[in-house]
Amino acid sequence: MKRLLRPLGIGHLRSVWMTMLISNLVLLLIPVSMGAFLYTKVEASLESGANRSNQAMLEQLKLSLDSKLSEVQKLAQQIIFDPKLEYLLKLDQDAGGPDRYQFIEFMRNTMSRQGSLTNFILDYYVYFRNSDLVLRPGLLTDSHKFYDMYYSYQGMSYDRWRESMLTSFHTMDYLPSATLLRTAEYDPMQSIEKTPLNVITFAQSLPGRDRRDITGTFVILIDESQIKEMFAQIESASDSSIYIVNSDGRTIMATDRQPLPGELLSRITGTGGLFNQTINGDQKMVSYTSSEKEGWKYVLVTPKSVFMQQIILIKQWALILFALCLAVGLTAAFIFAYRNYSPLRKTVNAILRGTEWSGRPQVNEYELILQSIEGSLHTEKNLRSLLAQQTPVIRSNFLLRLLRGQMDVDASREGGQSLRFMDITFVSDDFSVMVVQLDSIARFNAEPSEEQWALARFIVSNIGTDLIEYPHKAFAVELDRDRVAIVCNFAAEQAEGGERVTRELATALKGMIEERFKIDVTVAVGLPHSGARASARAMRKRRLP
Repeated sequence: MKRLLRPLGIGHLRSVWMTMLISNLVLLLIPVSMGAFLYTKVEASLESGANRSNQAMLEQLKLSLDSKLSEVQKLAQQIIFDPKLEYLLKLDQDAGGPDRYQFIEFMRNTMSRQGSLTNFILDYYVYFRNSDLVLRPGLLTDSHKFYDMYYSYQGMSYDRWRESMLTSFHTMDYLPSATLLRTAEYDPMQSIEKTPLNVITFAQSLPGRDRRDITGTFVILIDESQIKEMFAQIESASDSSIYIVNSDGRTIMATDRQPLPGELLSRITGTGGLFNQTINGDQKMVSYTSSEKEGWKYVLVTPKSVFMQQIILIKQWALILFALCLAVGLTAAFIFAYRNYSPLRKTVNAILRGTEWSGRPQVNEYELILQSIEGSLHTEKNLRSLLAQQTPVIRSNFLLRLLRGQMDVDASREGGQSLRFMDITFVSDDFSVMVVQLDSIARFNAEPSEEQWALARFIVSNIGTDLIEYPHKAFAVELDRDRVAIVCNFAAEQAEGGERVTRELATALKGMIEERFKIDVTVAVGLPHSGARASARAMRKRRLP
């Protein structure tokens, strides 16, 4: 280390330099440690925020879908609890014309009245087992013809459809999404509207009191595309897959063809939550919430890279910035330590060159500097005494340069410190200027002389500075043998009344000088101005009051 430091000229004083370097490193570690702590908090906050965002979107989806499902339940209750339905369920295939008319009347009075439904419900129908009839708004036909000519499920035969849906027992069941084939043989002109459509099927056995006494089934077809429209915003925003799972763990519908693994389904318990899950080797974040109405669970599966995208990006930037800051900090610590020590070294060398020292002093650098300062302070006292004698001249010269615009006004605390030695303190940067022209001092003294002119200027200067109202201030400066300028400085909180104060001061000054001291004067007043060179502008724009 000594050999490395010797080219820098600090080989013999390396302990001081090392102390400075260690101090800089300690100062560097403080913000670095605070930054690392803050990063962990930010990461946890972002992860919690992303979780809350996902949960909020799922809750919004749940509320919207529950509202739509209320329409399904309302429709089911209106149809199922109609008193005529129980009578129709008892009729068999051999029912005559009057009984047949009862079906048509039920279709017209009950089935067709539900015309205010939204697009969420695609269609609905009632199956009568004893008569093997299917009744929907505007249609009455047997089940075989209904399945062949109107609604059939892709990959499902008539027998399987009849057995699994119409004759099996269902209690407010929502069956998994399936593709509904809508044929158009009966009305070829509607073929464009009869394209296949994915639907969720709601089934309720009739009358529903006994599993062994099933005389019919009420079926509602729910348009899956309406649900996917609700999913679209969440799906596109987070590149996620959304699943609806019933209380038995069956997937009612999903936006992804890939089914949920059993291990994941077993972890979906309670009213909601968030957990990590590996699916086919990919890390996923799984959020879910439960619906109390149907017992469904809404599951949002998001790639962890997407869920943590913002956090990962921040982590990468944080590591880059940490490494950069550490490298820059170490370099800066070395440079600043050297730069901070360099003046000390130069100071010591300068002191040694300017004094009569033989060889290296025995005291350390700080002791040497202290002795030099004590000597300098003694010299400074003598200089200050000399400067105090020159203060009036310096003050007058400063005010003259201020009026000519050769310098800016600094009304700050730091600026005031620099002017204190001249007994000048500005309270703001709002100024006006009065110029007092001594027209004649004949009444003041019949034999004017330079001494009398100086006395007259002194009187005008002192009275002009004493008459201004507190907290405003005034400063006088002699411009010529017969001319005195008074610089008015207005307090910031009362700067708006500066023009009034200036005019009142000019009037009072003129009256007192002429009446009490018999000096004829003319007073020109400059309007108040603000800014660094306000006094110069006020000087140029003065006028008679």
